[in-house]
Amino acid sequence: MLIDADLFLGQIRRLTPEARSGLLHVATRGDCTTPTCPNCDDKMIERTAAKGANAGSKFWGCRNFPRCKRTFRAAG
Repeated sequence: MLIDADLFLGQIRRLTPEARSGLLHVATRGDCTTPTCPNCDDKMIERTAAKGANAGSKFWGCRNFPRCKRTFRAAG
């Protein structure tokens, strides 16, 4: 069932502070800041390149390395 956004926000505003806090806890559960490997569907690990042209730079690497070699450049 779809409801109007203003109606939905109004219902949230009518909740007690405790209920709103509980809702926020459920809505933000989990780790939304760590990328997920698109190949393995597993959270990645922040690593530091040890050698090569990018030595010392941070990147996200798959937990399943060396089986999965998917990486992302870390923000910064």
